[in-house]
Amino acid sequence: SCLSDSIRIEDTDITVKCSVGACIWPDDAAGLDDLLNHCTASLYDARHAGGNRIHFYSASLHQARHERWNLVEDLRRAIDDRSLDLFYHPIHGCGNRQMVGAEALIRWNHPHHGLLLPDDFLPLAEESGLMVDLGRWVVERAIGDLGWLLDHDEGSLYVSVNASPLQIGIDDALSSIPSRLEKAGIDRSCLKIEVTEDRIIENMAETSRLIRNLRDAGVETLVDDFGVGYSSLGYLRELPIAGIKIDRSFVANIGRTEQDETVLSAMLNLAAGLGLTTIAEGVETVRQLRFLEDRQCHYVQGFHFSEPLPREQLRQYRQRLPLTSRVATG
Repeated sequence: SCLSDSIRIEDTDITVKCSVGACIWPDDAAGLDDLLNHCTASLYDARHAGGNRIHFYSASLHQARHERWNLVEDLRRAIDDRSLDLFYHPIHGCGNRQMVGAEALIRWNHPHHGLLLPDDFLPLAEESGLMVDLGRWVVERAIGDLGWLLDHDEGSLYVSVNASPLQIGIDDALSSIPSRLEKAGIDRSCLKIEVTEDRIIENMAETSRLIRNLRDAGVETLVDDFGVGYSSLGYLRELPIAGIKIDRSFVANIGRTEQDETVLSAMLNLAAGLGLTTIAEGVETVRQLRFLEDRQCHYVQGFHFSEPLPREQLRQYRQRLPLTSRVATG
């Protein structure tokens, strides 16, 4: 308790916080080296949990930490070896069912853990400082795949990639997209950037600068997972965004709750009033599709049409569509 008391230095009161890592001998350690190592690991856990607390060594936590560290190193090698992959989730016109584009989704076929989805390793990438390198790889790969798709298919389509806060703040992978597209001979309208609401507010100044620069260079930005954030809607009128992607949680409740249907309708009306493109995520049923179509939603994305596909399968999927559903109108 004495550590929690404020210390007065001149005219300033200072409160000291204390984190303690503890290990019990001989239950948790066979010798001095193990004792010190486990105490250090427990101290890290105490700090990681918010600090100002005592954390006792746990063999299960130690094992989990070790596995986590190994996964980070595996991810680092996967980025260097370019052994990750991108899948593409088709996006269709709500009324005419035309396939207009696809969202790039990263996948990792781990040699021991099998196919890992983004939620399995993206948090690790952000915590370990690998997100910038990973984001750069995604942009490069998406542009390469987009060029391949356009070369092997008639009509036009776009690919969208997700941006992380670290990319927005310190990396040139996003700001250099227009020049990368020009070098690849791809129209700048064929690649779009998706940024979530919370990330817009989290770094408003940098995000605003990036979106405006990309817009001026011909690359559009969409707000992803719209509706789940707790931010002000003021950014919709302040930022030159092209459209919103309505979160799947609202689409899933079509036909279940009137409240969510009312909110969803309001979102679509708001976007229409602001001249924004609307894309509804997570469409899985005909009822959901008709509800969105009746309310003039522009585009839809979900398992009703297709699961995310590798590049080659996406091309085959598009070729199986009727010609009127295959050629995008913009």
